[in-house]
Amino acid sequence: MLKRARELDIAHSRGWFRLLHYRQRGPRPAVSQVDGRRFFLAPDGAHDPDAELVATLVAFAEPVTAGHEDEHALCRFPARRRLLDDQLHFGNALPQVVCPALTRFRLDLDPVSVSLVYVANYLDNPASAFGHTFLRLKKRRPAGSRASSAELDHSVEYTATTDTDNPFLYAFKGLTGLFPGVFRFHSFAAKAHEYENAEARDLWEYDLNLNQAEVELLTLHLWELSDTHLDYYYLTKNCSYHALATIEAAAPRIDLVTHLNLFVLPRDTIKALFSVPGLVRKIDYLPSLRSQLRAQLRLRSAAVPSTKPPATSIPAPTDKAPQRAHGSLRATVGSGITSQYRSSFNTLGFRLALHDLADPPDGEPELSQLQFLDTRLRYDPGQRSFTLDRLTFAEVVALNPLTRYERALSWRARAFGVRLHDAACPDCFAHGLDFSLGATLASENEHVAVFIMADTYAAFSPHLDGIGGDFVRAGVGPLAGARARLWSDSIALLTASWSYLPGAHLKSSYDVRATLRAELAKDVALGFEAAVQPLSVEGLFASYLYF
Repeated sequence: MLKRARELDIAHSRGWFRLLHYRQRGPRPAVSQVDGRRFFLAPDGAHDPDAELVATLVAFAEPVTAGHEDEHALCRFPARRRLLDDQLHFGNALPQVVCPALTRFRLDLDPVSVSLVYVANYLDNPASAFGHTFLRLKKRRPAGSRASSAELDHSVEYTATTDTDNPFLYAFKGLTGLFPGVFRFHSFAAKAHEYENAEARDLWEYDLNLNQAEVELLTLHLWELSDTHLDYYYLTKNCSYHALATIEAAAPRIDLVTHLNLFVLPRDTIKALFSVPGLVRKIDYLPSLRSQLRAQLRLRSAAVPSTKPPATSIPAPTDKAPQRAHGSLRATVGSGITSQYRSSFNTLGFRLALHDLADPPDGEPELSQLQFLDTRLRYDPGQRSFTLDRLTFAEVVALNPLTRYERALSWRARAFGVRLHDAACPDCFAHGLDFSLGATLASENEHVAVFIMADTYAAFSPHLDGIGGDFVRAGVGPLAGARARLWSDSIALLTASWSYLPGAHLKSSYDVRATLRAELAKDVALGFEAAVQPLSVEGLFASYLYF
């Protein structure tokens, strides 16, 4: 078998690499993304596909110890056995073994098809701010069963095993891979109830066109992964990435991970599905309780609804399907003028993620904003100056419309860096923290919205004349704005804030911003931005490329 395996070069085949989660970049040796030691039979198996293949075949041939069948390699690694048997044709060459735990696992899951499920983003939980994806294994219906498919089916999700509630420590460990990630199995009905009802998040389900052999191999591979861990990275090796990697392991004919950016967001994985023609067989929309109630209210606006409408009666908002969203990354190029120096300037920007209120709205919640590392650089030819104009480390805006039955407040939180133009900071870069809380009124389709909030912030700059002449400024005051979808996917956005500055020589300041942005083509937009501060009026024409 070893000789035949070497002749076929199985150790470097796509199937073996996918099943062991080996990834190779350039000339460097392949390294597995599985971090649990029990997943490997060779001491150096994590970075030596040949050694792991040899160790696997040797372990398969070991005798079986009665009463310890589940510990044998044939029971621990059934997906490897299936893959190798297809090429080496074991026949009766290996020990005959019955695997009790594996048998129970397979009978419990027994899937006939697989779906990838996208869960809409949930701004109240930082871990879910970008959304979530998981697998749904659709179980073969037992004879005489009256249970619904949701009650029979299982969900499988890759999640971090966290050990802290501290948001800063959580962010640090999540970004640096210090949380172990594991695959967890749940009743699909329980998970759907959690997302749809408790968290009011819509679900989009993408039924995958996998054959029965691929579905069975996926089941066996999930068994192998259930006894190990893969380090969790919030922006890269996360729930979405490993969902796709697991599908690739079961169906090596499919390339999905190669279609992802360096930073992987859940909606990017949905787009990757559509890069493989025919992979998505069907799309189902599973509305949240909030969406169901809103749909019923549109039909019975004169009375309080007494029952929840059936989810199947609610048409899917196809313009909000995640595969229609613009690219998660954004580059900005523009030219503008400023009154402060009576000169022109050029700007270059890059945003890591994800969406602001003026971006093309398809595939996105209408009234939410989530930005991470939004950076703008500026070059002024007249002043011969190259400056940092904006650096938004993170910003979350949730405009929750007030209705007769919903009273959620609107809010904004951000860690920012911005260039100020007032008497206490004529042209200096300040960074700080900001929080706003208020209310929003919106049309029924949320295409028009107005909001007002109480805003407070603290800003820091060595060039700032702040509290007592020091480098710290505190501000408090109103923040108001309006947003409207115009023709097609064009957005108009206006925000204005006035701040009282306690303890500072300058008693108040203000900031007014207007944006008009239109989508020209998929992932391409053109827009105008204006900003007014006490010492500066600026206008900018810019193009936006999403990828």
